[in-house]
Amino acid sequence: MNFDIHKIYKDGDPTTTILELPKPNACPHCGTSNDSSLISKQSVPYDNGNYVYVVVFKATCCKQIFLCTYMKHSNSVRAKCLYIYPQHIGLPLPKNIIDFSPRFVEMHRQASFAEQHNCIDLAGTGYRNAMEILVKDYAINILHEDSSEVCKKSLAKCIDDYMPSRRTRVASDIVRILGNDYTHYETKYNEADFPMLKVYFEMFVKAVEAELLIESPLIQPKVSANPPRQS
Repeated sequence: MNFDIHKIYKDGDPTTTILELPKPNACPHCGTSNDSSLISKQSVPYDNGNYVYVVVFKATCCKQIFLCTYMKHSNSVRAKCLYIYPQHIGLPLPKNIIDFSPRFVEMHRQASFAEQHNCIDLAGTGYRNAMEILVKDYAINILHEDSSEVCKKSLAKCIDDYMPSRRTRVASDIVRILGNDYTHYETKYNEADFPMLKVYFEMFVKAVEAELLIESPLIQPKVSANPPRQS
């Protein structure tokens, strides 16, 4: 993980740095690049003038808080980051998806947390459930399908009915199949392990990101929205 430096000055004077805290420049919750703000800090004396700091940051992207612990030696203003909670792993989520489906972001965070703690069965079902949320949010909010109809459909049917491209349908259906397998007593797809589920999950997220960008372009395209007729 990459870090920015948060500087703390004596009496607010920018020429007198008394503490430098490396803070992650990607949100530990959703993986989005951001410039987190410091909410509070607490120092604990360690030994020989050394200190341990516990610092609370607030992410500018999803507005959630996270904790960092540091060790600062007496002969340096730069502290060393010891631990970040939560620890984000996996695909950083695109900002347009974070804004579009907060519930998907939360389920993705829970699945990542399970993966981090080696709870692979829970992580597999978690990523599958996160994908279902995003598929149905896409159907309701982009395709303007009736929410009561969308909610009662199976995930397989939603993928078939609502996913806009072959790439998105194939990737999401593989995640569905492998994710479902983690809920069963006897598995069917031993050759298709968890890393493969993650590969197709990330393909699915990137495909949905592209669809959302097409739905809301920053500038108005000059090309026709309808494909040319084939002769």
